[in-house]
Amino acid sequence: MLNSAHQVAHLDPYALVSAMAAVTQNVSFAVTQSTTYSTPYVLARQFSTLDHLTGGRCAWNIVTSFTESSAKAVGCEKIMGHDERYEMADEFMDVVYK
Repeated sequence: MLNSAHQVAHLDPYALVSAMAAVTQNVSFAVTQSTTYSTPYVLARQFSTLDHLTGGRCAWNIVTSFTESSAKAVGCEKIMGHDERYEMADEFMDVVYK
C-alpha cells in the first residue's frame, strides 16, 4: 500500500472515463496526458473518442514529462531538457490541432 506518492502509475483513465461517462450526465472529466512520450495521432484519436463517448464532457490536461522514471518507462535512458520538451510540445500541439 502507498502512504504517499508522486507520479505513480494508475489505471488507464480512458477506460475509466468511458465507464463513468456512461452512468453520469452532469459530470465532466479531465485526463492528464503528456506530449513527451505520446504520438499526436494516437492522442488525438483517444481524445476524439472520449469526446464522443462523454458527449463533450472531457478535457485534456496537457503536460510534458519531467521525471526520469517516465523516460525509463518508455525505453529512454534520460529525460529531455526543459526547452527541448516544450519545443516538442509546441510542435505536438500544432499536429494535434490539425
